[in-house]
Amino acid sequence: MMFNIKKCNIISITNATKNKIHHQYTMDNEPLNSIDTCLSRSDGNSRLRWNQHINQISAATNRMLGFLRRTLYRCPQHLKEKTRKAIVCPKLEYCSSIWDPYQQKYIDKLEITQRRASRFVKNIPFRRSKPPVPVSAMVSDLGWEPLQTHGLHNRLTMMYKITNGLVEVAQEYHRAPCLQNTTRGHTMQFQRFQPVVDAFKYAFLPRTIPTWNAFPQLVAEADSLDTFKQHLSRHQQF
Repeated sequence: MMFNIKKCNIISITNATKNKIHHQYTMDNEPLNSIDTCLSRSDGNSRLRWNQHINQISAATNRMLGFLRRTLYRCPQHLKEKTRKAIVCPKLEYCSSIWDPYQQKYIDKLEITQRRASRFVKNIPFRRSKPPVPVSAMVSDLGWEPLQTHGLHNRLTMMYKITNGLVEVAQEYHRAPCLQNTTRGHTMQFQRFQPVVDAFKYAFLPRTIPTWNAFPQLVAEADSLDTFKQHLSRHQQF
């Protein structure tokens, strides 16, 4: 396989802000550039944070909503809602199990895009001269769940797929099951991590396992993915 050396970069994963260790890597005797943030939208930065990625997702979603608002201004609500589900939602949900934000400022940043989407679907633009229409009422009327709740459901659904072999994840990356017998919960509980660094503390497995372990047996041991999603929706309502 031939690599384009000009497109190859080096990123060092570290929490250090000072006295970083730098090493010059080469390929075919040509030096490689060192970067702090990956250019790909699906990657994080040298501190394993998703700040820039979430900013890019929010900006791309807002641009798409602006385009749809100008293009589909006269279309009925049901068509706009289908367009939002087909075009806008994938931008907010792609690989969200990995980068689902935990900081409130980034949670709010993504929720703002959902509120703008509700104005687009309802065809109620913001007007300073008129009494404002509560956006929360529009979102509730459309029956949309908060993106934070949707992200939690995505992570738990991915956990179910991994546990039941519905996605191909190498066995060495599976978390060990709990060794102690418990009279509460279900039999598919996993050992919890004890993270110290936030980059690991809020990663997929350490963040999802506590919620997964707290499930009742009916939810965690569902016999199919569709049944799990139905039980999950009912469980989250209580």
